[in-house]
Amino acid sequence: MNFLAVAVLGEDRPETLEAVTYTVQECKCELLDSRLTLLGDVVSMLLLIQGNWNTLARLETQLQKLERSHKLRCLIQRSHGFREYSDLRPYAVEVNTLERPMVVPRILDFFNSRSVRIVDFATRSYRVTHTATPMLAINLVIGIPEPIHAGMLRDEFFDMCDEYDWDGLLEPVQG
Repeated sequence: MNFLAVAVLGEDRPETLEAVTYTVQECKCELLDSRLTLLGDVVSMLLLIQGNWNTLARLETQLQKLERSHKLRCLIQRSHGFREYSDLRPYAVEVNTLERPMVVPRILDFFNSRSVRIVDFATRSYRVTHTATPMLAINLVIGIPEPIHAGMLRDEFFDMCDEYDWDGLLEPVQG
């Protein structure tokens, strides 16, 4: 089997998701993994699609037509599908803090400098109800390689959170 990774950006309209998934099905491809989120007034979709070479080629053509008819932008890249990382232990990371510069780069640098794989990453800005204080919520799923001691990594992470006055959590992902 062959795979396509597709990123779609478009206006926030209810029919956008339906049009994209319908096109995938019409081309006899299979949607394996997907994400959708609103970024302001723009809808963003990430899709991993499986099919044989000719159904994926047809899908690429149909997505180009969909770009024009639904005012979308599609970025398409061939993929090898899912990789197996059997030596990585999945952990969830959460950080909540006042919205400040350099929070996200510091967190990413912390894990990258320790060869910890970032598998999923999301941020959300919000304001506290009663005070309107600008806050930042960061959620990650990381893969800790077998040689790294998870308890030591957790201690170092909590030390960093204490240093910057962040509320942090690092715990195993429950199956």
